[in-house]
Amino acid sequence: MLITVDVGPAGAVSGHAHERDGDWARAARGVEVLRDALKAHEDELGSALPATWFVRADAIVARQLGDRCALVRGLAPVLDPLRAAGHEHGWMPQIYSGLDAGVDHADLAATHAALAGAGFAPASVRMGGCFHDDDSMAALEALGVRHDCSALPGRHKTDGGWRADWRGTPATPYRPSRADYRVPGTPARALLELPLSMVAIAAPYDAAPLARYVDLAYHPPLLADAMAGLAARDAVVALVHPDTLLPAPADGGHPLLAYDTAALRHHLRALREAAARLGRGCRFETVSGFAARLADAPA
Repeated sequence: MLITVDVGPAGAVSGHAHERDGDWARAARGVEVLRDALKAHEDELGSALPATWFVRADAIVARQLGDRCALVRGLAPVLDPLRAAGHEHGWMPQIYSGLDAGVDHADLAATHAALAGAGFAPASVRMGGCFHDDDSMAALEALGVRHDCSALPGRHKTDGGWRADWRGTPATPYRPSRADYRVPGTPARALLELPLSMVAIAAPYDAAPLARYVDLAYHPPLLADAMAGLAARDAVVALVHPDTLLPAPADGGHPLLAYDTAALRHHLRALREAAARLGRGCRFETVSGFAARLADAPA
């Protein structure tokens, strides 16, 4: 399993109001809570749980915090020791505002330069809002990014400020076609796309179940029926937003989320148990670690 962490302003799962005035303090508290929860579960399991932490850095962060790299620098006391312990520090740039239709492709290069100036050269990226197009994929490749983890196979969402289009995308890792970032093809890009793992889940407001990414903060019953199928996959790429492990915000938060670290630990334990029932192990690794192992596998 790949535990991936989206480190941005609190409330990202509920819409795009955070792009106007993000709650960064709640997000930072969530990072510490997640760190402690993973450590406690490591002690319980007797094995490491390395995660890939995608940290926001972009022009929106600069507008709100005064510096594109403010969050990267501010969280260094937490993330640097984790990286030394085997976790991965990735980058999450938001190049469009969900509050308008603009897409700032130039911000990728400007923020990457700022990160380089801060001594950070990310190998792995997840785009804010899971947005991509052919230009943004080409830009990441040109910047030397080796892995992207933005794909939501099959999802197309343009309402409520979202701009994600992953129609036709496979559920397994692939090298994006230069003609269409959503699918493999020749000629292909050098970077590797690792799609998020999707399962069918119905929210209270859905007319029918919808393919959603595996979120480690979901209420445990929501993933119970999917565990056997997930355990049979070659890789499960799961996601968690640290603020969703804190008690629910005043507005109640998102109805699919438990707002409790117990849900995270339940899902990790349940996946291991499901894998054991299938006679399989359950390896936890970073995006870069998984990609390296994939590259070394026999053809």
